[in-house]
Amino acid sequence: MKGRKVLLAAISLVVMTPCLSANADTQGTGSEGVSSLMEWVKQGKASGAIKYLWYYRDNDVSLDASTFAVGGNLKYETAPLYGFRVGAGFKTSQGASWNSDSKAVYGAVLDRSGPTSPENYTAMDEYYVSYQGYDTTVTFGAQSVFNPWIKGFDVYMAPIKYRGLSIKNTTFNVEESKHKFILEALYLDEVLGWTAEEFDSIASGYTKNPEADGGMFAAGVTYRAPGDLRFQLWDYYYEDVQNDLSFEARYRRPLSKDVNMVMNFKYLNRQDTGDAYAGELDTWTAGGDIGVSFKGFTLTGYYGQVGDDRVDDPYGGNKVIIQQAGANLQRPEETGYAVKLDYNFKQIGVEGLTAYTFLATYDTPDKGTNASQDYDQIDFNLQYKLGGWFKGCEARLRYAIRNVDDDVSGSLQDFNDIRFSLAYRF
Repeated sequence: MKGRKVLLAAISLVVMTPCLSANADTQGTGSEGVSSLMEWVKQGKASGAIKYLWYYRDNDVSLDASTFAVGGNLKYETAPLYGFRVGAGFKTSQGASWNSDSKAVYGAVLDRSGPTSPENYTAMDEYYVSYQGYDTTVTFGAQSVFNPWIKGFDVYMAPIKYRGLSIKNTTFNVEESKHKFILEALYLDEVLGWTAEEFDSIASGYTKNPEADGGMFAAGVTYRAPGDLRFQLWDYYYEDVQNDLSFEARYRRPLSKDVNMVMNFKYLNRQDTGDAYAGELDTWTAGGDIGVSFKGFTLTGYYGQVGDDRVDDPYGGNKVIIQQAGANLQRPEETGYAVKLDYNFKQIGVEGLTAYTFLATYDTPDKGTNASQDYDQIDFNLQYKLGGWFKGCEARLRYAIRNVDDDVSGSLQDFNDIRFSLAYRF
């Protein structure tokens, strides 16, 4: 563990060094962008999304769930002034009074005060100051974050947001040879979940203890080689909770004029670092996928495994297999196999229309401490992104079916899960 902390410190030092460099003649100070406070605000940019969601689940045993709502998120960011930008945004989801109290509240479409009691929510989810210069971007405050195991995970009304400090540096990019190195470091102490109106400790997402305290320090490096080869190495240290070491590799190449191949490999090692868990935590998850595309079709096969302890992913995660519904490939000693067939209708002249079928099976031990139910799940997805005057608009319909093997007792159940969404992103 001591070695990992040294690695984190070393990477962070490399990331921050350009910010502290006095070599302004060669580095530059970043674009001034505008010359007055009025222009700073006027020339800024608004972005966000407006959504309508209807999510429904027909459960085999427990109460069926059904929730629909209208909402989204809106952010405004100023233009750069001597490299500085300021951003602020909010999120909302409305529709509590429109839903029946005879159905359970579905997931995070709305908040809830009880199993069948939906509640609206509105919160300021972004407020930050960002500086860009010396090939480095530094952001402080409540912000969006995207890396393998900490991300927005935008599958409901608004993405997850985080509060803290993030640094990204591209000093070591070699433009002539197209080699790209991205160095990142961040410290996050709080998180705003999908339906939350107040920020909570980032440690609470893993410990399930709302009183848990402590932040998360992470550092990572991304390398992109000429062609399409990419490596990512990240280390996440949650104070007095756990340490995660993540590695990811991706390679894509054409096999012929009409055939392309892509391969991905993912690995995560997780160990406890304090007394937050009742017992020791020492686990991992690993696997990969390989896909081949031909004239609009893409066929992909997946394989993944989990170690002796559960691998939770409250902040998006980067598991090998991620399906529409349920906690896929995270139970102790779980093995997952999957195959996915995508089709892009652009091949036959229908721009913006895509579809896929995603079939997976999950196996766990039938006996012992980690015994659990096996199950199969198949997802169907149809998505249409409009263009022209309606650019940014999209409609999506998803349907998932889960069949659980009841030879082993457990809490999993069969279900049919339907998700329909309309969205305008700008």
